[in-house]
Amino acid sequence: MFGLLNEGEVLEITEIKTEKTQKGIKTLYGRFSKDPQVIGLDFLEEQFEEAVKYLDLLYTLTPRDGRGIPLWLDIVDKDVKVTDDMVKALVETYIDRDIRERFFNPKRNKR
Repeated sequence: MFGLLNEGEVLEITEIKTEKTQKGIKTLYGRFSKDPQVIGLDFLEEQFEEAVKYLDLLYTLTPRDGRGIPLWLDIVDKDVKVTDDMVKALVETYIDRDIRERFFNPKRNKR
């Protein structure tokens, strides 16, 4: 859908059945910035009508020159994102060396 939606436009596709729709999740696709990439918004079916009322707010909170994600989500994402170094440290601290060798080291490293 790259570049197909106008800025501020939202699309709901209802004809396609997916695992999400079978589990009661509805997805909207929206373009909230100048960036041509759309973002997906998932809502519980029971909360869908109420959630749709907040699309204007999401559009307002999204920087026009950004990547299409509301500002507060970008801030939270930056602060809570687990880096590769953090994962490596956790694996080395909490997983036994034999298990690490068996599952995480590629066989080509053992040649």
